[in-house]
Amino acid sequence: MGFEIIENKRLGEKYYRLHHRSGLVINVFPKEGFNSAYAIIGTNFGSVNNHFISDGKEIRVPDGTAHYLEHKLFESEEGDACQNGCDGKCLYIF
Repeated sequence: MGFEIIENKRLGEKYYRLHHRSGLVINVFPKEGFNSAYAIIGTNFGSVNNHFISDGKEIRVPDGTAHYLEHKLFESEEGDACQNGCDGKCLYIF
């Protein structure tokens, strides 16, 4: 499991992609000369996904599950992870 290098010669940029065994796709975009770091998590699970098939069984989840999980991403035992300066904005695309 290694990073694949994807290059855009027109823009003179490249990024690295890793397909994790869990199914998560990780893209890393290094930006030379930038002082900030950003993390973005995108999933194929949202408000319209309240049932799916897993191992041949139909699974139903309550409405609002995706929104609940999105808030759990920024929570820790010590409180809200964003209280230390991160911005936990969310984007919804249908």
